[in-house]
Amino acid sequence: MRHRKRIALVIFLVYLAALTFFLLAPRPQDHLNDSFKNLLRYFFWTYVDPVTHLVCFTMLGFLASLIPWRRSRQTLLILLMTYGALTEIVQYFVPSRSAEWGDLIQDMLGIATGMVAASYFLTWWRARYKPPHLDELADDQEPGGRDVSQLAEDPTSDENHGDNRKPL
Repeated sequence: MRHRKRIALVIFLVYLAALTFFLLAPRPQDHLNDSFKNLLRYFFWTYVDPVTHLVCFTMLGFLASLIPWRRSRQTLLILLMTYGALTEIVQYFVPSRSAEWGDLIQDMLGIATGMVAASYFLTWWRARYKPPHLDELADDQEPGGRDVSQLAEDPTSDENHGDNRKPL
C-alpha cells in the first residue's frame, strides 16, 4: 500500500512540474502573416485557453486529492488555489505572457472540480474494491475468526489473560 502512495505522489509532482513549466515558459514567436496570426490568437484566447486552464487544473486537483495528505482537504484546496494565483502573478512578469482574471477563475474552478471528482472516484473505488473477507465477518468477530463477545464474557479464559489463571 505504501508504494501506491509514493507512486501517486511522484505522478502528482511530475505533473505539477510540467504544468508549472508550460504555464511560465515564454511563448515562441511564430512567423505567420499578421492576419492569420490574429485569427489564431482570437480563436485561441476565446475558446482554447479557458478550456485548457480548466482541464489542466482539474487534473491537478484530481491528482492532489488522490494522495493521502496529513492535512485537511480545505488546506489542500487553499494550497492549490494559492499555486494557481501565484502562477498567474508570475505570468505577468514573463515575456509574451499575461496575467488574467479569467484564467485565475478557470484555475480555481478546475481545482474544485478535480477535488470533487476525486472524492467521488475514491468513494466508488473503496466500495468496489473493498476486501471481501471484511464483508463476511459478523459484527462480533475479529479477522482471526474468534468470537469477541465470548472473550469479554468469560473472565477466566486463557485467551483473555494470556496465562493459566484459575477462578477463586
